[in-house]
Amino acid sequence: HRFILVVLDDQLQHHKKKLNALKHLTSGRKKLLYLIISDYALEIKRSGFSVYEHFKNMGYLTDEVR
Repeated sequence: HRFILVVLDDQLQHHKKKLNALKHLTSGRKKLLYLIISDYALEIKRSGFSVYEHFKNMGYLTDEVR
């Protein structure tokens, strides 16, 4: 996914700290952040890249968050 992240680096820069913090969040807070990520994913899904799938593959989103 490295080459994809390079393309989207500018778009994701604003969210990096929040995403990195996901590992330390409770499931309740994960659900709140998931809603934010979902809205953000819809914004750039037009570019042909599924941010949701990428975050899920990286382990940021678990099945319980769906």
